[in-house]
Amino acid sequence: MVLADTLELLHILFVFLLLGALGMITYSSVMVARTEEVEKFGIYLSIGNTGGMISGIALVFVGIFGFLSAWEIGWRLTEGWLIAAYASTIVALIVPSVTFKPWGEKATKLMEQAYKEGRVLPEQKEILTGTKYRATEAFMYGLLVFIAYVMVFKPFKPAPSTPGLPKLVVQSKLVTDRFEPFDHFAVVRDAFLESRLGLFVLG
Repeated sequence: MVLADTLELLHILFVFLLLGALGMITYSSVMVARTEEVEKFGIYLSIGNTGGMISGIALVFVGIFGFLSAWEIGWRLTEGWLIAAYASTIVALIVPSVTFKPWGEKATKLMEQAYKEGRVLPEQKEILTGTKYRATEAFMYGLLVFIAYVMVFKPFKPAPSTPGLPKLVVQSKLVTDRFEPFDHFAVVRDAFLESRLGLFVLG
């Protein structure tokens, strides 16, 4: 279990790195919308771009070490909650690469003109605070909350079943085992009494 613990620790460390990067992105998003000073705007834009790069790298390693942890611990990799986590992580990697990344690059290219004019350009504000940006931002935050929910609560798990036994019997035994101690001696005793050897010994 040492390897599993190590993988899980690395998974958690990259989760914290991802949260830190998201903090940078959020701070940048708020301040870019508020400031009208071109120098500060450039700084906040750089913070957001850096946070986006770090969050992308962190999310990749969160997915890798999460997958390896689940495999090493012994989870079935076809569990519903794991499949939901895989799909959500892939979406969380693809969406920013086709939205936030090109938008940030476009706003950065306009900085040269913004410095020359000594003001934040309306095009930059529109790119980084417009409806498309805010809608995509809200979608991404919702997606990350969903991933956290899936990883913590592990929904979409199939009902437990045992081959060869009716589902009702399996569920009944699970409930019995949960609330009452299993009496192994009684099972052995009953089996002995019902056997031919038991009948012979007891006359």
